[in-house]
Amino acid sequence: MEIKNETNNEFYLGRKSIFIPIVFLIISIIVLVILKRASLKTFWIIGFFAIFLTYLLSKNKKEFGNKCVENLKSNTLLTYVLIFILAGILSSILKVTGVSNALLTIFINTGVGPEFIPAIMFIICCLISTFIGTNTGTYSIVVPIFLPIAVSLNCNPALALGAIMCGGGFGDNLSPISDTTIISVNTMKVNLLDTLKVRVKTSLGCALLSTVIFIILGHLLITNPTNNIETYANDSLMPLLMLIVFVLMMFLLLKKNDLISVLLICDVFAIILAMVFGFVSFGDMFSQNSPIISGIEGVFGVIVFWIFLFILTEFIPTDMLEEYINKKVKNSKSPSRTNGLAALTIISSILLISNNTAAMSLLSKFIDKCFKNKTQIEKANIFDGLSCATSTLIPYNTAVMLMISLAYGTGCLPESFSPISIVMFSINSMLLLITYTFKSIYDPKKD
Repeated sequence: MEIKNETNNEFYLGRKSIFIPIVFLIISIIVLVILKRASLKTFWIIGFFAIFLTYLLSKNKKEFGNKCVENLKSNTLLTYVLIFILAGILSSILKVTGVSNALLTIFINTGVGPEFIPAIMFIICCLISTFIGTNTGTYSIVVPIFLPIAVSLNCNPALALGAIMCGGGFGDNLSPISDTTIISVNTMKVNLLDTLKVRVKTSLGCALLSTVIFIILGHLLITNPTNNIETYANDSLMPLLMLIVFVLMMFLLLKKNDLISVLLICDVFAIILAMVFGFVSFGDMFSQNSPIISGIEGVFGVIVFWIFLFILTEFIPTDMLEEYINKKVKNSKSPSRTNGLAALTIISSILLISNNTAAMSLLSKFIDKCFKNKTQIEKANIFDGLSCATSTLIPYNTAVMLMISLAYGTGCLPESFSPISIVMFSINSMLLLITYTFKSIYDPKKD
């Protein structure tokens, strides 16, 4: 922390100038979307120039390289790099074994209308993420299987990914074993069960309305759903044996094993199953075209972007942020205004740091005293709700980037696809953001 603060004192325009490259990064991403040039690789270009802009603002240019390296010594970054690689390998193996085609065969034979696929994916993701307590684990399970099915049914990929992303965010917010839930409860020093009893009402209400909206969107946006479906179907249901991997994954996660260990075990198990049942030969598994290699290469783009992003965000002067918030809270005479500032602080921190767990850990030092006229349980739920909702509305969020990387790895996204387009279908996240923003500024004592 001391190194970070020293660095921020060495900027020409003051410590606040570190926000200039970050704002440049966000605005540039929006511009690329407008110009229809947004992709993981074009994000590299933005990240590169954002780092260069930081260099120009830095006074001590001889030490700038050392500061960048120091900023990369982040447990959060290293954790997600490993998660990306291991999830990419699993996704690649599932792709070549034909699990999605086998599931599509079952789907065709059930007679359920393709228009319901977005709502079905959302509900399934809600259940999985609540059980295992992680949206990254949920995306690793669902994306490589259900996205190809949705695209085969002529479902807009952005709509499908929006449903998946919202389902992952649902469990991240509600699950008792989610890291964000644990942080919010510990920060406000409240009982976990009592907090979730209150939180579940909002979560289920938003989820129910989201399900209805996803059904409507499915009927409006899925056109010619029977077009060439049979082309993608598989006569053999043998690949469904690979679903044993997900049973193992959920079992291990429920036992509270860390996600890296779980993914590593499941990768090896999936490799063995794929070879034992003849889905992938031994020679192909260990060739230059191995799904293992393809999986690693598939997430490389995300890792490069995240290296740039972590260099930038680790320059943020956290003590200055805390001092600013404390001053605003002290001078504010209106509880609603104070609470609105607290909500804005949570949202802004997620937008800047892009990882809700890291941002919540930072804010946990002072966010409690930023709220007025709120019970501790209300504070915990607002803290967690705004964090989870915001993080699933930004395409450069850690978990969302993993989901996008896995989506590209399936090979079913069109060249014109823009990751930003997912945001417009993040229905449940929008509802949670609106609901908890209202809860933060609403003062019942005025009524």
